[in-house]
Amino acid sequence: MRALLLRQVRNYYPKNPSNRVLCLSSDETYEYVKRFVDAEQAVMIAKRLTESVGARIGTTRRIIITDGGDYTVFEWSSARASRFHKGSGE
Repeated sequence: MRALLLRQVRNYYPKNPSNRVLCLSSDETYEYVKRFVDAEQAVMIAKRLTESVGARIGTTRRIIITDGGDYTVFEWSSARASRFHKGSGE
């Protein structure tokens, strides 16, 4: 999974340290886990969050990677399968 995500994120969003990783909790709060990271770091962080205890027990509901234009690049949801979004303008 990590290799596929990393390849897709690199294709659409090359070495650009403007990605952000966002974690949404079951109580509707959110937290920026990491800001201004490149695509590889963002995918590694998101993968680690999807495998965390919070994701397994349901307290982590969504994990989102956004780019510098605040477009969603990747979204994981505990209720659905992961989704990858194509960048705008491509």
